[in-house]
Amino acid sequence: MKKSSYWIINELTEISSEKLKGFKDQNEFAETLKHIENLIENSFLLFRNKFFSQSLFLTITAFEEISKTEVCIFRGFSEKPNVKRSKDGLFNHKTKHLIASNEIFFKYTKAEKLFGKEKILEIQKKLENGNFIKLREESLYFESTKNGVKLPNKIITELDSRLTLFLCIELFEDRFLGLSKDADLISNRMTRKLDTLM
Repeated sequence: MKKSSYWIINELTEISSEKLKGFKDQNEFAETLKHIENLIENSFLLFRNKFFSQSLFLTITAFEEISKTEVCIFRGFSEKPNVKRSKDGLFNHKTKHLIASNEIFFKYTKAEKLFGKEKILEIQKKLENGNFIKLREESLYFESTKNGVKLPNKIITELDSRLTLFLCIELFEDRFLGLSKDADLISNRMTRKLDTLM
């Protein structure tokens, strides 16, 4: 049976690991949100300059950081069972992608009107079934096979980059808007970028 993103988040909030305990205070949370904003801003700049594959790599990284942040909010800094890094799903790409694949978010995303339901479901499925890991690698690394060289800029399209970036900005807003003044300010700054991605 497939675990929902909520089930995974709940499971991960019950543990802690040496390098991902949670936030000690509001300032740590704000600094982490600023870090995610920087990733998205850099992805946006790469997209605007037509570096679509590199933009996609940073966008996927931002998806992962959003997932980690969401769990760390609930972890807080209280004492929880401490596990090894290998047992903490926040160090696993697939787990972070599963958290981001939230069913309710993908059901009500604004991106559907622009890109179509089929494309949105395709992204959600790639997050759920582990294909985002492959997409992440294809966006940065070349392959040399018997059929020749596969380069990121020949695989990743402008649409891949645009849609994923649009969804990432929406996901940030969905997860963090209303949690703090800093979260609201950053969400508002990033949401203004959505118009330029339409």
